Amino acid sequence: MITARYVRTVAASSLVLNALLSVLSIALMTPFGDGTVENLAAIDGAGTMAAISATAFVLAQLPFIIAVLGISHLAGIRAPIIAVIGGTVAVIGGFGHAVGGGTQLMQLAMAADTANHTVYAGLLDGELPLGLMIMMLAGTIGTVLGLLLLGVALLRAKVGPRWVPYAIWAWLLVEFVGSNITEWATLASGLLYVGILGTLAVTVWRSPLSVWSSAAVASAVRPSEAVPA
Repeated sequence: MITARYVRTVAASSLVLNALLSVLSIALMTPFGDGTVENLAAIDGAGTMAAISATAFVLAQLPFIIAVLGISHLAGIRAPIIAVIGGTVAVIGGFGHAVGGGTQLMQLAMAADTANHTVYAGLLDGELPLGLMIMMLAGTIGTVLGLLLLGVALLRAKVGPRWVPYAIWAWLLVEFVGSNITEWATLASGLLYVGILGTLAVTVWRSPLSVWSSAAVASAVRPSEAVPA
């Protein structure tokens, strides 16, 4: 049971850590300028805040990957296929975002070299390497599709409060559609994200240790004790 307790603790902690790092990254994000040169100047002007934002975004991807694997495992007791597929796709999304986040760290170095902003802007505005484009695309598509499927898995498995899957789908709309419409979407997205992950962290923490044991299988866990509602 020691191993099961450790796995459950790591899964719950990763949900909280990802929420905190993501909110920190968004809160300190440098506002975009009218062009790439202006963006680099804004990043340079933001200084430490820009560095913290970019670093927090990259660091948030590790607990994100652990968190979605935890959710996939918990929901997989009752909805194994959809949970495993959703978890796998979400992991790809987290990895893609981590790779894409590397470009943000690179821009920090570019922004600090103020004499060559125009040169760097030309490079950034040029055609990106195919591998990087694929990874960045995988980050967005993997996250959206993965969380969409995990929401379905949570709903079918009846894991946690019933509103959580619907909140996940609402967050996807607000984050990836609403953010292009209004600046208030960022605040709404952050609040939703913290609420969702915080609730899932509590759900994971309250779940029976038997669920996290390596010997746990769906047939070995009674429906009444599998996961808290």
